[in-house]
Amino acid sequence: MHEREIPVGGGDRFREAIEAWDARLDDAEALRAATLLEALARDARADADAWAWCARAYYYLADYHPSERGRRRLFETGAKHGKKALALAPEHVGALFWSACCLGSAAEALGPLRRASHAPEVAGYLKKILELEPGYYYLGLARFVGQALIRQPGIVTKLISVAMPSIGPASVQQMLRTSIAQHPPLVLNYQTLGQLAWIERRDRATVREMREAVEKLDLDAEPLLAPENHRDRPRALRILDELR
Repeated sequence: MHEREIPVGGGDRFREAIEAWDARLDDAEALRAATLLEALARDARADADAWAWCARAYYYLADYHPSERGRRRLFETGAKHGKKALALAPEHVGALFWSACCLGSAAEALGPLRRASHAPEVAGYLKKILELEPGYYYLGLARFVGQALIRQPGIVTKLISVAMPSIGPASVQQMLRTSIAQHPPLVLNYQTLGQLAWIERRDRATVREMREAVEKLDLDAEPLLAPENHRDRPRALRILDELR
């Protein structure tokens, strides 16, 4: 599932959903996009692309939801939709990525034991992405693993070392640098790199570099990513200011 890839049988209904998705900076439009995509997926039933789109849409809704309870509920819904896609196409990279994002984020709200029980499944999704298409969603694997290392360093470090021994804090930071240099601007790349540099080396210079870059970033340089950038910049500036 890549940008603007229309699910089989989607047609005008999918285009309507995408129009709402493009306007997702408006919360009502983001919800409308998710609802339209969900209805399309239920009608199509056997379309992995449609269910993967649902997982992506619900991840967005959850990530910016104001309440922890609401976030968890939406992340769990997104994970369920992603798993429906994977049941139809086990190597669907989009479904693997958004399922991992939803399930991993939902698990953060759980207690340590229940959180740990989800970790092997998430690590399995990430391993498949690394094997199939490590560059998916502008090296999204680096952002996911980077944020996981920041939020849950103990369990993530152990699991990553087993499931993906080639991936670690240093390689993730290099991947983030590559994404920043070669791909459209994504605020979360800069935030994650700054956070990792601080955790690993107390590297204030990189934190300042990333903070200045985020402040100057053209958030609309790539319209497909602009909604996330507009929502993420205030959070990124606050986090990086706290570190420097």
